[in-house]
Amino acid sequence: MMKTMYKSLLTFSFISLYFFTTGQDVIIWQENFANGIPADWINEEANGASWEYRGPNTMPDNTIGSRGACTINFMGEPMNSTTQSNGFIIFDSNYWDNDALPCVAANFGTGPVPGPHLAHLTANSIDLSSVQYAALEWEQYVRFYQGNTRVEVSVNQSNWSLLYSNIIPLASSSANAENKRIYLGSNICGNSDVRFRFVYEGLYYFWMLDDIRVVQVSANDLKINSTTYGDFDFLDPSHPTGFEWMEYSIYPAPMSPTLKFSAQIENWGGLAQTGCALNAQLYSDATNTLLYNGTTTDPITLPVGSTAEIRAGQFAMAQDTGNYSLYYRTLQNEMEASEVNNKDTAHFRISPCVLARDRGIVNAAYEGSELFWNNIFELGNVFLPTYNMPVSAIAVAIGSNADPNATIRGKIHSFNYGDSLVTQFMAETPIVSIATNQLNALGEQAKFQYLSFADTVVLQANTPYWITIESTSGTNHVPIAMSHPADLYTSWIKNNEGYFFLSQIPLIRIQSCMDTGNANPDTTTYVPNIDWSKWVLFPNPAENKLFIQGVDYNHSCQVMIMDVAGKEIHAGQYNPQQGINIEQLQTGCYQLIIIDENKKKVLSFIKK
Repeated sequence: MMKTMYKSLLTFSFISLYFFTTGQDVIIWQENFANGIPADWINEEANGASWEYRGPNTMPDNTIGSRGACTINFMGEPMNSTTQSNGFIIFDSNYWDNDALPCVAANFGTGPVPGPHLAHLTANSIDLSSVQYAALEWEQYVRFYQGNTRVEVSVNQSNWSLLYSNIIPLASSSANAENKRIYLGSNICGNSDVRFRFVYEGLYYFWMLDDIRVVQVSANDLKINSTTYGDFDFLDPSHPTGFEWMEYSIYPAPMSPTLKFSAQIENWGGLAQTGCALNAQLYSDATNTLLYNGTTTDPITLPVGSTAEIRAGQFAMAQDTGNYSLYYRTLQNEMEASEVNNKDTAHFRISPCVLARDRGIVNAAYEGSELFWNNIFELGNVFLPTYNMPVSAIAVAIGSNADPNATIRGKIHSFNYGDSLVTQFMAETPIVSIATNQLNALGEQAKFQYLSFADTVVLQANTPYWITIESTSGTNHVPIAMSHPADLYTSWIKNNEGYFFLSQIPLIRIQSCMDTGNANPDTTTYVPNIDWSKWVLFPNPAENKLFIQGVDYNHSCQVMIMDVAGKEIHAGQYNPQQGINIEQLQTGCYQLIIIDENKKKVLSFIKK
């Protein structure tokens, strides 16, 4: 349903969540290429075309991916891996086959080593003789035209056998970076000489790798990858516009939803899990009343390494304004090794007059390439009201490094997306200067600027709209705060290059009324008072500062940082406004110990 003219826009800064190794997983072996390709690895060339290391002191360095002709000025996008700062590796088929402009068929095969290519990179031997259950993990950024990229394994000098093969559409690419986890069976675990090799066989583009590791896993471990109380499926033919059942964080009371509870769960352990089910509970925060408690009616069996969607029923909300909490947990017949990763929570609000998709916390900022800073752009979310919704204002959260001279306005467009994308302008607010006292930094609860319409605009029921903020002055820089991952085709930007879909949700909302109590728009975002046991570190991995997400800004506690050898690196009082300065820490894994009200919590983090 999507034409190739539409592209995913990845040119905003964002904080990635590192989810490879859970608390019970033990790292057996790892390589992050801080010192290049190890000397004991075997780098078998393809007639002179070999795997290369991109590091901070190499030429080209780790700011450049592919250097072939089919990139901009021979400088392709680098890999956004966890430890990209100390380097990554690449097989650059594009460069080896074609290093001359222009990127046309006539120049294919004119490079230093014309394709097709066959290159092997073999890791050193790993001893898994005392390991019963394990997984191979890595981060990658891959694109190829013909052939395949794959991982092979050899046990005790046996012949090589296929462990994993990338399946990517022709000339398409993976996420940057994509996390992979492949489970190692009993034919691999328990052996003293296990070798992995990474094979590029084909023609064109690249395969980048970083942060490769083998971890020991538990026998029984279910993991929730994601949860939802919506039922968005753009390709479902029963959804006339494609945007039905999107999940919102704030619903206006006339749009009180029927919640549909589901989760993507993964067998994160070494054995098949039986009787896998999902339990969902819904509470009213004001009264702590249990409104719904449902469990999967037909449990399933999950083989090792497999993922499935399971559901836990549905519930029709009343038009009662207030905050609500959802608690998810997985169930299985086996004894769960750790319940840390098989639980999740969600929170939403029913408001008198706000429709929002963001979660109120600034996790990223749309920056765009500097090439676009001097261009007018529009950026926003698709909304589908289910009633005739009056709109009096658009709310937006602006990033902290905005140009103080920038000007913006809010706009409403009708939106149709099928075999092509069609938008039609409907209404706009007056142009205003950005409110410099309302700017937002990463990790903060969002502060919104309100752009009011001269006359109320009515959105028709069950009709999709694209609600945007336009940077109007052109010569100024306007970063828009972003919240969390967006469903495909539901958040977009338009600039002089065309339309691009966004992978994160801008903090842009619809205001349909005013709060008569204080004559201000209803700005309430539900940010739960998280129990201390649910505190998490943010960002993680971190480079400069570390924060404890969930700690109120008026709360403090004692913290200690320990290295992997158990040595104390830092101790002191945690200041929620300032966070913890970790600039002086060496790159690697650490533990943060939080002591609060005679309770102790240990959290792991990675210093980039």
